[in-house]
Amino acid sequence: MDESKFSIPSKIERNKKINYRCPRWAATKMLNGGLIKKTYELKSFQELFDYLVVSGVVYLKPSILEFLKKEMPKYKDKYVQMSLAKFGKTDAPEYDRYMQLQAFMYEQDFHAFNNFCIENNVKPVWVYHCLFVDGFCAEAPEIIDLIKECREKKIRSRKNTVARLVKDKYIDVLSSRDCNSLLAHLTKKFDKKEFDENLLVEFIENENRVKEKETEQQIDDELNSKFDSIKQSREKELEDAVEPILDEGLTKSKKKLGSKHARKDG
Repeated sequence: MDESKFSIPSKIERNKKINYRCPRWAATKMLNGGLIKKTYELKSFQELFDYLVVSGVVYLKPSILEFLKKEMPKYKDKYVQMSLAKFGKTDAPEYDRYMQLQAFMYEQDFHAFNNFCIENNVKPVWVYHCLFVDGFCAEAPEIIDLIKECREKKIRSRKNTVARLVKDKYIDVLSSRDCNSLLAHLTKKFDKKEFDENLLVEFIENENRVKEKETEQQIDDELNSKFDSIKQSREKELEDAVEPILDEGLTKSKKKLGSKHARKDG
C-alpha cells in the first residue's frame, strides 16, 4: 500500500477572508510608513492580524481584553450618533477616508471571533479599530508587548502546526483516490454486470465466501494498522506543537543547579 497518501499536508489554508475598512492614514502608516515591516520587522499585515486578533482576542488575552474595554466606548458612541443622525436627531459624525485591508482566518478562529463580538455586543470593525488604530498605530504598550511575546514564543507557526495536525488527524485520513479504490474493491464483483435477481442468486451461490472473507479481513487489518500508526505519530506531533517554550533564564538556572548538585555528588 502506498504510504505517501497518508502523509500530513504541508499546511491548511485559512479560508475566511476579512475585509477591514481601515482609516487611510492608519493604513498608510502601517504599510507605506513602514510601521509593520521596518519598525517591528513583521512580514505582513496578515502576521500582525494573527497576533492581535487571533492571539489577543480569540484566545482572550486579559491585557488585550482590558485594552478593548478602555477603547471601545468611543466607537459605540459614534455608532449611536450616526444612528440618531439618520433621523435628524443630531449632527452626523465626521468620517475618515478608508482603505480596505485584507486578512484571512482559519474557520474555527473566525467563528470564535464572531462569537466574541456577539457576546460583547460589539461590531468586528470596532475591535479592528481598537487594535490597529488605537493600539498598533499609537504603539500602545499592551499591543507592542503582545507582538513581542508572540514572536518570542513563535506563536504563529505553532498555531499553524496545530491547525494542520488537528484537521489532518480528524478529517483527512483517506484521500478521495483511496476511497475510490476501496469502493472499487468492495464492488468489483458487480462491475459490468446487471443487478437482476438471477445474477444475485448465482453470485451468492458460487462465491467462495471463505476466500472473500479472508481477503476482506486482510484489508481491514492493514487499514487498521495504518490508522493506528498515523494516529500515534500525529498525536505525538500535536503534543510537541503545543509544548510551551521554556524561559531561557529558567533553563540556565536549572543547568547551574544541576552543576552544583554534580559538584556535591562528586
